[in-house]
Amino acid sequence: MFFKFDSSTSCVRYFLASRHDTPSDVLFRLAFDCSSKVRLRVAENPGTAATILVKLSQDNDWEVRLAVAENARCPLGLLLMLAQDESCDLRYALAESSRTPARILQMLADDSNPYVSCRAKKSLEITQATGCWRFAA
Repeated sequence: MFFKFDSSTSCVRYFLASRHDTPSDVLFRLAFDCSSKVRLRVAENPGTAATILVKLSQDNDWEVRLAVAENARCPLGLLLMLAQDESCDLRYALAESSRTPARILQMLADDSNPYVSCRAKKSLEITQATGCWRFAA
């Protein structure tokens, strides 16, 4: 599919960032968009390459960084880095997520923020009680 990239229309950029068939080079350009909503959609897109996720993991908006962490293509090393993010909201969301590996939950269980720590411990308890182990990390 051919896309004409029109950087003047935010609706078009948002739409392109959301599409699974958007070419990687277009997603790369959208990762630098002035709109955090567009960057968030790039981070959520399952077609976004790991190299673009690395760039977005340093975004000023913690919700963009969280979307990176929740993307199935997020490399483990990047997820470990995001688990140490300055945003307690991001760390809490990781502690709450059913996709967070047990190794990272164990790390978050020792978090300096008591809410993050408590949530990570609860997630680990649920994992153990249900016998549903999270993917190895």
